[in-house]
Amino acid sequence: MPPRQRRRQRHATASPTPRPAPPPSLLRRFATRSLSGASMLGGFGLVVAAGHGCCVLLVLLLTAGMFREVVALRLEPRRGGGAPAWPATWSFYGASVAALAAQMGPLAPAAALPPAQGALLAYCLYALAVAGFVLSLRPAHYGYQFALLAWGQATLALVVVPGFAHIRNLEKGLVWFLLPASFVICNDIMAMVCGSFLPGGRTPLISVSPRKTWEGFAGGAVFTLALARALSAALAADPALHSWLACPPAGSGWPPFGAGLDSCREAVELFAEREFAVAGVVWEARPILVHSLVLALFASTVAPFGGFLASGFKRAVRTPPSSAPRASSASLRESVARLELRISQASYQATAGSRTAWTA
Repeated sequence: MPPRQRRRQRHATASPTPRPAPPPSLLRRFATRSLSGASMLGGFGLVVAAGHGCCVLLVLLLTAGMFREVVALRLEPRRGGGAPAWPATWSFYGASVAALAAQMGPLAPAAALPPAQGALLAYCLYALAVAGFVLSLRPAHYGYQFALLAWGQATLALVVVPGFAHIRNLEKGLVWFLLPASFVICNDIMAMVCGSFLPGGRTPLISVSPRKTWEGFAGGAVFTLALARALSAALAADPALHSWLACPPAGSGWPPFGAGLDSCREAVELFAEREFAVAGVVWEARPILVHSLVLALFASTVAPFGGFLASGFKRAVRTPPSSAPRASSASLRESVARLELRISQASYQATAGSRTAWTA
């Protein structure tokens, strides 16, 4: 048989290679994200309406979930030789939560203890965590166990500390938690909508997140600033919300949907008209509007880099793609993790900065 015929026969009898499944359509991806986003927004609104205590509980749950997800990326039981992973991770997580809670106010989990006793408890927990990690070491797996310890400590710095910045903001009033979170959510959603549906909007923005576009970045900023103007006006128009939003919590924030302070100095200063002066230009406005615009600008220009950091981190560790039955839950966890990181930046840095700059 001639060589050409043999090649043809071999090609005909070979089993055809399976074609890859087509990627999900843009509309399906948009519908999935819209559904998950609507559920997250509804849950977030309910938690905020429940008051300070439920917001603190939400922050703690998200912080613990993020810590678990990030630590799981480096868990390799085979390399650990059967040694437990919690001495290098969760024991230090508990000690860090106790140490930060000891420095917080009435909303912190350790608020029932006097400050001195809270600090002593945190110190004892940290000492026990160090002792437990040393006792869990296995001679053949020192490298893996110490690498897991370093991974856990870095995760604590990136996850737990910003989480307690939320609680610090909540002690100043619900408004300093509601505004940054609302603007980050709006920016995240509208950036995806504008980048996907604007005609011709496919100009790449940054390499670590290939789906992000300049059109989405600019469109998200426009809609976020518009929301800042509308939301601040709506909050200022309802005097019944002023004390609930701006006053510090009367106690621990429990029970949910409980009554807060009837009035406070912070509410009067935040919603009353006053003069502002920048570079010799003087104008009158409500401080809530100025704060909202500053926070929205931060959420539109700086906070997205938290999402880019999460995207680069995901690619750096080369996480495998999720299977089909778990795709939606994995997408939701990733969205929560990225959203938490961006809210941490906006809520802690921008809120503190804007309050200092405009109320001095």
